[in-house]
Amino acid sequence: MIRHALTIDLEDWQQLMTRRLTGRSVPPSDEVLRLTDEILRFLDRRRVRATFFVVGMLAEARPDLVRGIAAAGHEVATHGYAHLRIDGLTPDAFRSELRRSVAILGELSGQTVLGHRAPEFSISRANLWALDVLVEEGFAYDSSIFPIRSRRYGIPDFSRRPCRIATAAGSLVEFPLATLEVASWRVPAAGGGYLRLWPYAVTHAVLRRHERDATPAVIYLHPYDLPGERLRLADPAPRWKTWYWMLRHNIGRTAVMGRLDRLVDEFSFGPLREAVDGV
Repeated sequence: MIRHALTIDLEDWQQLMTRRLTGRSVPPSDEVLRLTDEILRFLDRRRVRATFFVVGMLAEARPDLVRGIAAAGHEVATHGYAHLRIDGLTPDAFRSELRRSVAILGELSGQTVLGHRAPEFSISRANLWALDVLVEEGFAYDSSIFPIRSRRYGIPDFSRRPCRIATAAGSLVEFPLATLEVASWRVPAAGGGYLRLWPYAVTHAVLRRHERDATPAVIYLHPYDLPGERLRLADPAPRWKTWYWMLRHNIGRTAVMGRLDRLVDEFSFGPLREAVDGV
């Protein structure tokens, strides 16, 4: 049986959207605690272990989040320190982000941090140097590349399968995000907004296709994809931008827990660290 990977990008919507829309830095909201606890209770109830890609500044502000994730038997990996897109960083700045986040996450979790996911999947053809930095910093795997064509991210001709990438410093495994091939198109369909917006049948088809190809699918979600308080900015921002992001991220949240329940009924899941040796 193929074991797919369930991954959670642990970030706080209020904190990141406030910075995006106003430029102001604010502490994480209490809602991220409640939603993460809901995820942990769901995973414990369904006896599923997952990989949590944690933003370092969130871990620093809410250390019990990371301690609780590790105590429950889940993998702790890094989502950067300040959730900065890699295409806006130099190699030295990226290395600094990695080291700062790994120091925090390693101390809080008691784990060796093996994995990385770039904020907003921002590893592209233009910055593949990031993989060299990851190898040099001792990472075993990355899961940042969406093998699609998109305005914001993606490498459209990248492998849909997990693969080992050679760099001058050594190699690491890349776990691309799951996609569905429709004719000559690759459709992102297995996580985050795609999990909220596509019908469940699309996500199911993605995982079945990966099983036919004998390769694990990587599924992802954020705490704010779950049902909860209506996402809204506490700080003032340009009204049209605020409404756009509120609409974009609130749609479909009520369906997510039911879809997760169906997924774990029909498929097997585990953390990414358990799949590294098989690639």
